[in-house]
Amino acid sequence: SSARGLGIPRDLYVEIPGPNNSKVEDRINAAYVLGESRNYPGGGIGTVEKTVENVLGLKIDYYVMINFE
Repeated sequence: SSARGLGIPRDLYVEIPGPNNSKVEDRINAAYVLGESRNYPGGGIGTVEKTVENVLGLKIDYYVMINFE
């Protein structure tokens, strides 16, 4: 088994998927906050996962969330 990491520029401008097929255009680093604050399905991490999947065209199987504080 192996793991890979991928850095995505945080100012990358993308479509962030919301509920009922809605979309918001913003920087990718806004996806988590939008998902949490607007109660999108899956919350912040679900919104990030869907956004990254759409940008890369790849299925995200696992993720790691790191708090640098």
